[in-house]
Amino acid sequence: MKKLFIFLLTLVVIVVAFVAFLLTPVGSNLLKEVLQSQINKYVPGVEVSYLDYGINNFKVILKKGNNELNVYGKMYPLKAVFDGKADDLSEISEYYRGKMKVSGKIYKENEEFVLNGKAFFAKSDMDFKLKLGKNYVDLHARGNNFDLKELMYMIKVDIPYVEGRSDIIINKSADSDFKIRFRSTGDYNGKIKTPFNALTKIIMKHRNDLEFESTVNTKITNINFKGKVLPQKVQYSFVTGKFDLKYLRPVIMYPFNITTKLEGSYDSSNDILKFQGDGFEGFKDKALVITFKLNDDKFFKYVNLPKLFDGEISGSIKISDGIGVFDMVNNNSAFVPNEFTQKIEKLTGVNLVNQHISKIFLKGYFNDKGMIYDMLCTNKKLFLSIKKGKFIYPNLYEMVLFLRNGNYVYKVLINNKEFKIIDKLLFKESNNKVLVF
Repeated sequence: MKKLFIFLLTLVVIVVAFVAFLLTPVGSNLLKEVLQSQINKYVPGVEVSYLDYGINNFKVILKKGNNELNVYGKMYPLKAVFDGKADDLSEISEYYRGKMKVSGKIYKENEEFVLNGKAFFAKSDMDFKLKLGKNYVDLHARGNNFDLKELMYMIKVDIPYVEGRSDIIINKSADSDFKIRFRSTGDYNGKIKTPFNALTKIIMKHRNDLEFESTVNTKITNINFKGKVLPQKVQYSFVTGKFDLKYLRPVIMYPFNITTKLEGSYDSSNDILKFQGDGFEGFKDKALVITFKLNDDKFFKYVNLPKLFDGEISGSIKISDGIGVFDMVNNNSAFVPNEFTQKIEKLTGVNLVNQHISKIFLKGYFNDKGMIYDMLCTNKKLFLSIKKGKFIYPNLYEMVLFLRNGNYVYKVLINNKEFKIIDKLLFKESNNKVLVF
């Protein structure tokens, strides 16, 4: 009995001495180091800038750059509250930026540390419950009506001209990946303007492995995205529903008459968007480049003009800084009967319909109002050339046509539907300069 009493008394003395040691500057610094090492397991680089505690209470201030978290309360059983603010999230994680405030309670539930609180960011707030186990994290969070523009800024997604609101749900169980769902509504107000609603689902296995799927519905069409966010790049593919290309006229400028689907891909490592549609394909980097190969019916339907000649037409279009440049060719062609060929025959006696044309070249430039173009058609006997013809959308045109047939060159002024010969010259080699493309 005496020995037991001595043992208990010794144990009490040791405990009291240990507590007293913790209350000394040396003991306080030791506890501070232990606490900091545990916190750095979850958020590396955090500094325990202040620590104060008594027998069963404590206060600690954690800092990292311009971000601060205050935690204070009882140690046993753990019951504390926290509040903090992040003035620069990029100092905590390279994946985020912007500002955030947090507040809530900390307690222990079974063997888990639980943080139950609110996060305030992007002009709204999110309720969350975070459980930290020995080797796992469990998180459930939900918030509504976040400012979409600020939210995209915070997660480093740069899409200009977007305004709207988003609802967010985040779930991660101990044995599952992070699953995040964004439901957004808003307006896109760039060159192309449209309201939209979108549902985006994200699965994050770890920081360097994020997959997403998104369905975006607009007044123009619906678009389905599927992609990955990797350490050094973002990659995604997309497919649209059928839509009228007239909605893209603020970008492509010409009033094409096309209803098509688009599919393509994007890779941020080279910042190139690739796409293809019905009879054409292209890419977008600093400029928009489109290449095509179309039969005559589809070509003239797409450019929204009366059919002038038959055969396959191929070429390219490049659009940059409000100016488009085009270059196209038609092989083994012939003019088809129409108002143009009838008036040319009536004025000059040349029946273009009966002429087999080995090549037709067409090139020029355009903007959102109209185009300037050159055209050259050749065979063994006939040359037809247009230099700096003007076409104002949708149906106003003016051009001077040089037509060589045999030994004569006709100079024909065409102004909308008015055709007039303004000169007839005997062909000489020196005249050939007006026929060269």
